[in-house]
Amino acid sequence: MAEQPEAAVQGLTCGICLDKVKQSKQLPCFHTFCRDCLEKHIKHSNNTVTDQGKEVIHCPQCRRSVPVPDNGVNGFPSSYFVMANCAMSEIESGDMTCGVCGTVDSAVGFCIECRKNLCMSCKELHKSDEKTQNHHILVMGDGRKTVETMEMCEKHPSQELKFYCTKCKVPVCTDCRQTAHYGHTAIDIAEAAELDREKLTDMVKELKVLVIKFQAAREKAAEARDRMKVNGEVVIGAVETRREEVKRMVEQMCEDGIKFVQEKMDAEKKSIQAEYEDIKEDHELLLRSIQESEEVLRLSAAVQIVRVAKDISDVLERYAKLQAKELDEKQTIFATGIYGTQILSNFCGMFGFEPLKLRQAFHFETDHFVEFSLIPVSATQAWVSYYTSEGSALVKYDFSGEIKEDIALQPDGNTRVVKLGREFLMTSKKERKLYVYKGKAEPLQEFADVGLPPRGMALTQENQIVLCTSESNGDSDNALLVFSERGDLLQKVVEEDGKKIFMAPRYIAVNINGDICVSDKGASCVVIMNKNFQVKARYIPPDSLKLRSSFCPRGICCDRFGRIIVADGCNNKLHLLSSQGDFLRFLLGESDGIKWPRLVATGPGDKLWVVCRGNVQVFDYLDN
Repeated sequence: MAEQPEAAVQGLTCGICLDKVKQSKQLPCFHTFCRDCLEKHIKHSNNTVTDQGKEVIHCPQCRRSVPVPDNGVNGFPSSYFVMANCAMSEIESGDMTCGVCGTVDSAVGFCIECRKNLCMSCKELHKSDEKTQNHHILVMGDGRKTVETMEMCEKHPSQELKFYCTKCKVPVCTDCRQTAHYGHTAIDIAEAAELDREKLTDMVKELKVLVIKFQAAREKAAEARDRMKVNGEVVIGAVETRREEVKRMVEQMCEDGIKFVQEKMDAEKKSIQAEYEDIKEDHELLLRSIQESEEVLRLSAAVQIVRVAKDISDVLERYAKLQAKELDEKQTIFATGIYGTQILSNFCGMFGFEPLKLRQAFHFETDHFVEFSLIPVSATQAWVSYYTSEGSALVKYDFSGEIKEDIALQPDGNTRVVKLGREFLMTSKKERKLYVYKGKAEPLQEFADVGLPPRGMALTQENQIVLCTSESNGDSDNALLVFSERGDLLQKVVEEDGKKIFMAPRYIAVNINGDICVSDKGASCVVIMNKNFQVKARYIPPDSLKLRSSFCPRGICCDRFGRIIVADGCNNKLHLLSSQGDFLRFLLGESDGIKWPRLVATGPGDKLWVVCRGNVQVFDYLDN
């Protein structure tokens, strides 16, 4: 016997009792169970009932909904595959003796229910006996194995289903043909089976094509499952490592704290002890003076009284000017939880899940070229600024592309915007200034005179404004300017170790670590600086990425894990970087509809907003 496929061998086992199937019953999902097991499942399950009064169960294996036939478990068909394969080992044992009449080498079939070989005459008697006429007989002949049985009509149990109604597409008996199916075209069931055999053969071919596709999908799913397992193990390993690191750090901090307290305590105790000894000596001197004076007075020795009176007078003179010394008492302080659980969580590390392929939540088209500002304010709304030769504006769009609010900007355009609470801070490239917008009813209020063409802006964790500045030709000092909340220039970042940091800084973002992330168009890189504006890293895509064009960093943003997302305008990709500037993967590309990306921003609801000129696309980014 040829080796059966794994799925076929598994099909011989009841999915409920996990034993060899007995009196098989097959559900429409092609899962097969023992008749008694399925009957118990129907009886003891919490089944639902349809509006038509049909009882519905769930397949014990795949949980698909299955309506129960009117006559219960008996209404489910038997599985020929299971019945045949369960009996195959007995048939192929080589014993061909008829199990009824005992004739040697005469068996032509095997009754699955009776588990006996049958010769030709006993097979026919078996089929004509009312008690065994519905048994399934496995017949071997013409090089193939077939199952013979007499299927009896449910309405007329004594009538065999010999015909097939072509209109109703159901097998019928002679009585049904003359009553319920009277006037319908009916053909012999064998003829119908032959026709359906051809159809079934063709459908099996189609199924085999589908099987190949689903096998590939199954393998991909298995690979994804395995990758998730490996990923989980790697992350858990990293967490365990971090736990040990944190434990060591906490232990060291506690040891240092204990050492600090012990040293301070010892020093204070030593100081207090010295002062205590002095006070003690003064106190005891006074006690001795009283004792001596009282003794002299009691004895009334004249000379001694005179001498002691003089000594006591000296003591009183000295101590009358002094006051009992009071110590500058101190105590050790140890406050727990002053940083709160959120900072402790950030210190230990943050956890989350992300989809490897982002799904688009919605998108819409605008009538303008959007290149300068993108500020999500909810999961479905964002402010964008645009510029055309006819004018420029700051517009709030919703998920359908409907304009909910708009603010006319200065006609020179090229306006970058950041939100300061209910106000907006805006740039003017032409005037080289920053302005505060408080509302349509109020004039723009000058915030700072920049002196260079202002580019991208961002707010730091200290609520300072960091501004990119550069000339279009790149010949001037390209710098980051740092302003206070009041518009005072705090710092100008141009060089480090005598070398210019930027060539053409355009866009800027700040991550949860306070790092400043700048997309430098001129240098084709991303510059990452710490909160003290010292360069930590530069991201230049490695050659292994095989980009078709030079890296063109445009809009940049950071997610809640401190990772950096930068739009690559020439390669139509979004690069995802670690907080240290290491390449992690491409988030989106041309296959996701990304073409000429200009702006990116993460917003409420863990949404990732991407602007490709006038097209705004919003993706579900992180898994809450």
